[in-house]
Amino acid sequence: ARVLIADAAGRVVHEAKRAIAAAHEGEMLMTQLAVLKRFGEGPAVDTIALRRRVAAAVQAQDRYPFEGR
Repeated sequence: ARVLIADAAGRVVHEAKRAIAAAHEGEMLMTQLAVLKRFGEGPAVDTIALRRRVAAAVQAQDRYPFEGR
């Protein structure tokens, strides 16, 4: 879930920047981007390590670990 959330948060910030850039210019653009930067800040998540853990679980169980059998 942490990988999904980290990836989604990055996409949300990216799309918010695009929307702000389309709606504002000049000083207001800079102000809105600064606000977004404050809200977009969060702890760094090592998604590479998390993905490796998921891959190891898949290999160890020879199936996706959250798949019902």
